[in-house]
Amino acid sequence: MTYWSRIFVAVVMVVINFFLFGKNMKYFWVYWGIYFALLVFTTIQAMKRMHDVNKSGWVFFIPITGFLILFWPGTKGANKYGDDPKEETSILGAGKD
Repeated sequence: MTYWSRIFVAVVMVVINFFLFGKNMKYFWVYWGIYFALLVFTTIQAMKRMHDVNKSGWVFFIPITGFLILFWPGTKGANKYGDDPKEETSILGAGKD
């Protein structure tokens, strides 16, 4: 759910960016700068999602497979890419043994 909420916010920002800057050539670099930053942000989020399902981030770039894996449930507990961030009981993980 975290992945999809972040992607939703990014899509909304792309639409707002288009209506604010996309139609005016005076803001060409502003439009493409914001668009590129959002593209980098969504790619990083997709790679984090791949790590959540215990796959390499590069799998996302396989056209259909990478897209379908985005819908898989995440790995419960730790995997080879690290601990499950949703297992922590506080922000600093103080309640974790």
